[in-house]
Amino acid sequence: MKLWDYHTHNLLCNHAYGSILDYVKSAINKNLIEIGISDHAPGDILPVLPQFENYKHFSMSIEDFPEYIREIFFLKDQFKSQIEIRCSTEISFSSSEALKIQKKALEPYLEKFDYIIGGIHTIQWDGVDAWSFNIPHQSQSNLEMHGANKINLEYYKTLKEMVKSDFIDIVAHFDNFKYMYAPDEPIYTEEVWQIVYDVMDIIEKTGKVVEINTSGILKGLANHFPSDEIVKELIQRKIPLTLSSDAHKPENVGFMFEDFIIKAKKWNLTELYQFKKREKHLVKII
Repeated sequence: MKLWDYHTHNLLCNHAYGSILDYVKSAINKNLIEIGISDHAPGDILPVLPQFENYKHFSMSIEDFPEYIREIFFLKDQFKSQIEIRCSTEISFSSSEALKIQKKALEPYLEKFDYIIGGIHTIQWDGVDAWSFNIPHQSQSNLEMHGANKINLEYYKTLKEMVKSDFIDIVAHFDNFKYMYAPDEPIYTEEVWQIVYDVMDIIEKTGKVVEINTSGILKGLANHFPSDEIVKELIQRKIPLTLSSDAHKPENVGFMFEDFIIKAKKWNLTELYQFKKREKHLVKII
């Protein structure tokens, strides 16, 4: 079957490579039927506070956003006979208060989006400055200082808060923090698993879609986001899934999608979901 990729980044976010056009061409060359352009939503609209500083350096500026939207729709028309281009953005969630600011900044563009991705890239709690688990020295020092269980709990508590929002359509890299344990998988206590199940309960009730994000393998992990154990539970609960590479280079578009589908069919995965105009649509796996 022909597939799609709903999570890609480009040079506008200051840490990816290639233009939007480069990602579109890569998707066409890989015979995808849809490509989602979903670069990091502007970070410079957030307050000048420690918990937002990491994100501000790795996201678009609000000044770039109108041109970002314009280019997506220009390419959408230019390549309409070859591929469907979906318009999106990825919000870096830290708190409900910050999300209110992000929502207000994106209000003028809401009718343009086919879906909105929400993901967590930093961890922060009372008395501790936010830090990114994608930055090795920050991860290691915090792991030594606070311990794995504390970090695992705080990550999933934040994810639980994020999935309550009706502003988010797709949950990005469900267990993104496990990057700090690479190449190993984190070990969850019963307390952590309970919050994971709570998150899934909310996703079920709100009808959100969870992405299978294959970038974990490119980041030195043995597997995708989320882990096999979590994916099996999502499938058992019939929680909607979609495909994402989280590509930061054009050549990584669609990375290892077929491998995932072959594996997930053995776990009784029978369907995936696409989006258009903030509405999800079921696609049977052939």
